Amino acid sequence: MSKILVIEDDTSVRIPLVDLLRIENFEVIEAADGEAGVKLAEEETPDLILCDVMMPKKDGFEVLEILRKNDQMVLTPFIFLTARIEKGDTERGLNLGADDYVPKPFDPALLVKRIRSRLEKFRIMKEYLNQVRTNLIGKVPHEFKTPLNGILGFAAMMKENALILNPSEVRDFSALILQSGERMLQTVINYVRYLELQVDLNQAQLSEKQTSARVTIESKLLEPLLERLYSRYSRRKGDVNLFLLPVTVAVSDEDFSFMLFQLLDNALKFSKSNTRINLNTVIDEGSYIISIEDRGHGMRKEQISTLGPFVQLNRDEQEQQGLGLGLSIVQRLCLNYGGTLSITSQPGEGTRVILRLPIVEKWLFLFPICFK
Repeated sequence: MSKILVIEDDTSVRIPLVDLLRIENFEVIEAADGEAGVKLAEEETPDLILCDVMMPKKDGFEVLEILRKNDQMVLTPFIFLTARIEKGDTERGLNLGADDYVPKPFDPALLVKRIRSRLEKFRIMKEYLNQVRTNLIGKVPHEFKTPLNGILGFAAMMKENALILNPSEVRDFSALILQSGERMLQTVINYVRYLELQVDLNQAQLSEKQTSARVTIESKLLEPLLERLYSRYSRRKGDVNLFLLPVTVAVSDEDFSFMLFQLLDNALKFSKSNTRINLNTVIDEGSYIISIEDRGHGMRKEQISTLGPFVQLNRDEQEQQGLGLGLSIVQRLCLNYGGTLSITSQPGEGTRVILRLPIVEKWLFLFPICFK
């Protein structure tokens, strides 16, 4: 049973509202002013708060501002009940973190419907956050500990055997240390980028950097990307075929390289050596469409729907590295720039990822960029 806190100083409104909610099978607690409402909210941690705006001791805005600073209620649905809705008040409430405004007098059936809708969204959000928290606790320590153990272990072996190691052995140990270090660095980069994008979600507008971003697709942009990939997958050198039409897209060069690297890295990770990874591009009505196709393990439709941050599929069956953040970051970046990302896949046949990005300028007289 969901617990609802009603903060309302007018008894002619509060008492009928409390009765209505109890009839609808909600657990209801009530407060007659803002100060009492804050205290009760902190003691009871309700699932949703209905709050009047104009009240004695503390008004609704003060109540909301205090509760949004409480870690336990930073996401709790908060609905204002008010007889006065002015643009300035609405903006102030939304900026403080209000979820909805309901004008007085309200339609009881409509109010209950909006309450149930907010509670359902809150339930889904809590389930998602719990899943992320569980995955975070389970995977982040492992993804830092494993490469760090490799670095420390091989460095210790080199130190202990410094006088007897030959140059070939030193080279091999150094390569293993470098490989572990690069794995840890990529984990840190992805984790920090993911946190940055989560902060961006709370911003009403895109940054100036994003709105003015431009990158021209050319060979010098792709060569270091392929070099990094082949250094990670030395046995896959030559497995990636790139066919890119030279255009200018509305994405920063850093983010474009990041997206391509992550998608190609996934394709290489989940397919076998000597199987082709094909990256093709087409231009369609102002959009640059990038298709990346592999012949790897593939996924079922229900597995695709569960992809998200800190989620990895079939980890018990397939050795995987990383936090599972790459695809989530690519999808968020793509949306930020006004693009889309879609995935189609068949188990045992492979996966195709299609990235659609806005074009700024076409280069009609340049040859396509091809790499193997």
